[in-house]
Amino acid sequence: MPRLEEKIGLDFDILAKNLGADMVKTAGTKRIAVENNQHLFTKAVADLFRKNDDGGLWKVEAAEDGKEYFVRTDLTDSDAPVVKESSDWSIASDKQCANVTLSYKSIPLKKFASSEFGFTKDNVGSFCNRIMSSVSDSEFRKHVFAELSSCTQEILKAECPELLK
Repeated sequence: MPRLEEKIGLDFDILAKNLGADMVKTAGTKRIAVENNQHLFTKAVADLFRKNDDGGLWKVEAAEDGKEYFVRTDLTDSDAPVVKESSDWSIASDKQCANVTLSYKSIPLKKFASSEFGFTKDNVGSFCNRIMSSVSDSEFRKHVFAELSSCTQEILKAECPELLK
């Protein structure tokens, strides 16, 4: 059976290169050269980026050719972190899903440990969803704020006064 590219006569790698995006398909993973393509991405959480025209998460990796590439992450991979975002709030798990960190405007506020809260790799996504749905509750925010160090509280009062409302 002929490949779709052969059937319609397009070489997608050449097309992508001519459009200014150095995209390479390798083993089902898309990657885009960082050089000249930073404008296509917005920083999401930690070392993850979101491509402006899709909802996928990408990370930067160095390749054998010495160049850096944005590489699409597969969040179904058991080693990939769980990341949820909503306006200025975000929550991300570590790779082992042993801890999740709640952040506001990229400022880490609270770390939730699986040993304390009882979530596992199988249900960390549900736990993150529950936390993200709680950030709109002022009582929840007050509780999180009360547990912060006095230094972090002062920074938040100065940088993010809306958080305390």
